[in-house]
Amino acid sequence: MEDTQVKALVRFEAEKKSIAAAFILAIYLGMFGGHDYYLGDVGKGIIKLILTLTVIGIIVSFIWVIVDLFGMPARVRQKNRTLAHAIFE
Repeated sequence: MEDTQVKALVRFEAEKKSIAAAFILAIYLGMFGGHDYYLGDVGKGIIKLILTLTVIGIIVSFIWVIVDLFGMPARVRQKNRTLAHAIFE
């Protein structure tokens, strides 16, 4: 393998997202958008954080986190595909 390919692979391995970490963050900090920040979706994280500060928003945030849990593996794989595309091309 060439030196540049090795560096690209090392960079990808260091920056790729983990499905397990995303799940753990969603379970413990999902109401505050913890998993969204981890996956780079800061806007969604801020919206969840603001919603959680209101009484009605807590219910909306809770439902949103439950929905996010079902789509988490696909979301993480897409983020990793985007990262690989950016690094290797």
